[in-house]
Amino acid sequence: MNDKSAGRSAQAEHDRRDARYAEDLRRRRPRILAFGAAMALVALVVAVVASPLYGAVILLIDLALVMSALLTTPNTITSWQTGAEGEVRTGRLMEPLEGEGFRILHDRKIPRSPANIDHIVIGPPGVFVVETKSYAGSLKIRGDEIFVAGRRKNDWIDEVNREAAAVTNALTEELVAHGWAVNPVIVVHRADLPWFKSEVRGVRIVSGKDLVSRMRKADPILSPSDVDRLASVADARLRPA
Repeated sequence: MNDKSAGRSAQAEHDRRDARYAEDLRRRRPRILAFGAAMALVALVVAVVASPLYGAVILLIDLALVMSALLTTPNTITSWQTGAEGEVRTGRLMEPLEGEGFRILHDRKIPRSPANIDHIVIGPPGVFVVETKSYAGSLKIRGDEIFVAGRRKNDWIDEVNREAAAVTNALTEELVAHGWAVNPVIVVHRADLPWFKSEVRGVRIVSGKDLVSRMRKADPILSPSDVDRLASVADARLRPA
């Protein structure tokens, strides 16, 4: 059931944005180089007429601006690559669970929405929606708020809850009949997670290795036939992104 497609839609979005940016840069390159040449000429004039030091400073600034414009990829593009790599990492960490009675679906589309669900994990401990994040810095939980490197990330909770709601809607009949629920989880790569509190508004926040460990240790509530049935329904109703 693992379709090996973790991170595929994020990688595709990165590739689309990167291609558009490369084409835009190709069109702008003559203007960038012309600007650089004009500034270099200004630097030369300043060096000759006023001060060699000031001329050198202007030239260095000119070089920095031109190199940045030509070689720096915007964060709006690189963040998609980082996200895709994080999803692939989560998928690889969870692969061994498939030999232990789990079924895993990656990168599933939320119906009537452009958003996707990173991972759906169905196994003996129940049904889980796993949202992957990859951010460097210290993660802090203050009350019902999340901060990473000092930046508020409360939207993570809303995001994974929307994904859990989509899975719940897809599996409503099966879940209601047995009193089962969909458990939202956020896996964070690269960040330093807190030692103690790791839950915000019912959403567990864990590292990739901790996620696998917790699922292995959790009490079973689903039989193998339950797992297969729920996974088949989820696979049919939540199509690949």
